[in-house]
Amino acid sequence: MQSLKPGGILILEAYSENQRARGTGGPSDLDLLMTCVKIERELTGLETILLHETERDVVEGKFHTGMASVIQFIGKKLD
Repeated sequence: MQSLKPGGILILEAYSENQRARGTGGPSDLDLLMTCVKIERELTGLETILLHETERDVVEGKFHTGMASVIQFIGKKLD
């Protein structure tokens, strides 16, 4: 957050906690998986432009391919 200038935009996509059951990649440790609530709690100081959980096809190599559950976030740093 310190490196983001006022008015700067943060774009984030992370595996959601629901990804654990999919077997299409991502960590199995819940501490490394996200929820919308976790994002809101951890990224204070940003105006939320977009925050949702969705499913999408990922092709990120041999162990990260298939339908995935992700959290997508776009936020703008407050002035």
